Amino acid sequence: MCTMTFDFQPMADMSEIAGTLQLSCIAVESLFGAVRTQVQASYQFRPGEQRLVIDMTDRPGQMLALIFLGYVNKEFGVGVLRRLERKGAV
Repeated sequence: MCTMTFDFQPMADMSEIAGTLQLSCIAVESLFGAVRTQVQASYQFRPGEQRLVIDMTDRPGQMLALIFLGYVNKEFGVGVLRRLERKGAV
């Protein structure tokens, strides 16, 4: 299993981050279809911990992580992330 963990700064508005995550999911659905995205682009969103973990084992999950990171950097700036960590190999 390969995961990407996004830890956000305490000042990050997690409701806005959630909206960006949903937009990212729509983008991935456009590429891979809704069913494949649902099955292969899983994530754990923990707003109380200022954390998002995306499973990047499969291609849709990899794309979700890339698209989400791109959107977050553009919308909130690179300073909104406290830590970005990849674990495992694809």
